[in-house]
This record gives sequence, C-alpha cells and structure tokens, in this order.
Amino acid sequence: MDRMLFLSSVSRSSRWSSYALAACSCALSLLLFEIGLRIANYRSSGERVGLRVSDKGDLARRENALILDLYSSNPRGGFDVDLRRPEVRAAYAAQGLPGLEQVARSQPYAVEFRYNARGFRDRPFEAKRKGALRVAVVGDSFTEGQGVRERDCYPRALERSLRRRCDKRCEALNFGRRGRDFPALYRLFEEALRWEPDLVIFGMVLNDVDKPPEFVRRWPMINDYIMVRHVGARRDPWTPRAWEFVRDRVAARRISRETVDWYRGMYSDRNQEGWQRTKELLAGMQREARRRRCGFGVVVWPLLVDLEREYPFEAIHMKLRRFFRRSGVPCLDLLETFRGRQTSSLWVHAADLHPNEEAHRLAAEASLPFVCGLLSDPEPVAPWPHEAETRKPEDAKARSS
Repeated sequence: MDRMLFLSSVSRSSRWSSYALAACSCALSLLLFEIGLRIANYRSSGERVGLRVSDKGDLARRENALILDLYSSNPRGGFDVDLRRPEVRAAYAAQGLPGLEQVARSQPYAVEFRYNARGFRDRPFEAKRKGALRVAVVGDSFTEGQGVRERDCYPRALERSLRRRCDKRCEALNFGRRGRDFPALYRLFEEALRWEPDLVIFGMVLNDVDKPPEFVRRWPMINDYIMVRHVGARRDPWTPRAWEFVRDRVAARRISRETVDWYRGMYSDRNQEGWQRTKELLAGMQREARRRRCGFGVVVWPLLVDLEREYPFEAIHMKLRRFFRRSGVPCLDLLETFRGRQTSSLWVHAADLHPNEEAHRLAAEASLPFVCGLLSDPEPVAPWPHEAETRKPEDAKARSS
C-alpha cells in the first residue's frame, strides 16, 4: 500500500514537473518572440499612416499646387525627399509648405506632387502640335501616380514607350486625380476631350463604381486594399509587442473580410443602381469619344492583394470583361500582368498599397501593344486581342448577369 502511494505521488510530481516545464518553455518562447519583435522594431500598422502637406493650405486645391506625400520609412528608397535634412526643409518652407519641422519627426520621407494650372500632375497643357499623336490617360490615384515620382507614373512611362515603339511625336497627358470615382471620373474624361486627344485611355480601378451613401459611409472603416485607413491603438512603451502583433493580425483578418465584402457588394444586387449608372457612363465615354473622332479604351487595374495566392476579386474582373465585350469597348485587363508576383513588392509602402514604380512600369509595358493598336485603328474589329479567357461550366449562370 505504501509502495502504491509512493508511486502515485511520484506520478503526480512527474506530471506537475511536465506542466511546469511546458509552461516555462511557452514563457521562454514568448519572451524570445517579444525580444525578436523589439529588435525588429515591430510597429503597429496604425502608426504607419501617411500625411500630406500643401502650399495652398487646402489639399482639395490642386491648381498650381505643390503637395508632399509623407511616409514614416523609406524601405525601397523610392521616396527622394528627405525632410530630416535642414536644407531640404528650408527649400520647401520657402515654397510655402508649412509645419515641416513637426512632420519630419514622424514622417520624414516624401514624394513631391506638382500640379499644373488645370490641377493635374503634369507639365502645363498646351494646344496640340501639328502632327502630334496625343493620348489622354484618365483615372484616379493609380493614374495620378500616388506614392511615386512623376517621371515613374504610368502615363509618363507609357509616353516614353510610345515614343520608342510607335512614333516620336506621341505624348501622353495625365488626367488622373486621386479620390475620384464615377460620376466624377466622367467629368475628368470630358476635361481630357477638350485637349484634342487622338486616344483616351481610362485606367479603371475596382473602387471606381458609383456608390450609394451606405457604401460611402463604410469606406473609412475599411482599408480598401489601397490605403491603410484604420488607426491602431496609441503605442505604450510597456505594451508587449507580442500583444500588438496578435491584435494586428486579428484586426487584419476582420478588416480583410469586410473589405472583400465591400468590393463584391459594389458589383452585386446591393448596388444594382450604382453599377448600372457606371455601365451607362462607361458606354457614354465610348459614344462621346466616337462623336469627337477619338479612340477610346479601358485598362483595368487589379488591386494589389493576394496576387501570389487566390486573388479575391477574380469574379469582378470577369464581370467587367463580359460587360466590355458586350459593349464593344476595347479593354485590357492587367490582372494577368501582375498575377503570381509577390504582392508586397508592388506596393508603394506598407501603409500605402498603391502601385509603386515597378508596378507602373509593368503596366506601361503591358499596355503598349494595346495602345499602339488603338492609335492605328481606333475601332478594332476584335476588341479583346489580348485575352484568352477560359470559362468554367459554373460561370454560365454568372454570364447572364
């Protein structure tokens, strides 16, 4: 009996020793994880949101404006303005940019935006030269080139390629303006037509659809896979970085689900009227371009998310391609250009998921044959020469929508 009690006591002691060892192992792992995060200077995503400053004192005023987009870090070396340097701050302060001493403490790296008298990020627009071939590129922040230098943005890269391959007289004008969706994008298109283009290219992004108020109200609550909009909790030096890491991952999963639902909803029955108005405006662009004897085409940008895995908006791209095919609108979908690439390698910054200079270069290269074809034949018989779309049996019902 005493032997059995002794063995039982040894067994319990062994179990408690195992539990204690496991607990110590977990604590040590967490400690090492915490140390690793602090060495890597892990920062909550909410602390990386960028700022902007303007010499006009109002970011909505673009005519002849000078604006700096500011970032907390410069991981790719693409931000060529370093506000940590006193002489750089002094030069911009002399041009009317306020508060640079303060913003340089947290957002010292910047990209310069200079807008012409019409409020577009381009050289001054002039009357069309005789014999010139003019391409007007219309769109939102992807076209404007948010987060990249002006010389690296898609319209400028396209212009250089057109001059090398098609005609040295080619010029591309940038009618991109960040934050614009339909119907405001149609007004940019009308502005572009005033400058007598031979071809208008509309750079479409998935959030360009006309939206009802309930969709607009939800927009600041998500990250929309373009800009990191949510602000994380204020950093406390005593808050464990491991806790911040877990909290950020949980929030990212929730925001991702809501964002995917938001985008899909824009092209569903939840936004039937808005999607219908968008289709009418897109078709109206082509009709008006024809009336002006001008070519028209659409380049569809994918969102830079999960390109190396299962891209979550494949169905939206298919729906857009079906619409453009039925409407006879020439269209190039850039999804295949970017599919399979490391998504983060195409971002401007971890807090700004706009396409960086490499993404703009890839887009310009992919668009070149499409644009050259439209310049030589504004109304091609086959508006989809680039596409080899494979259809699945289960898509038959979707094709009727």
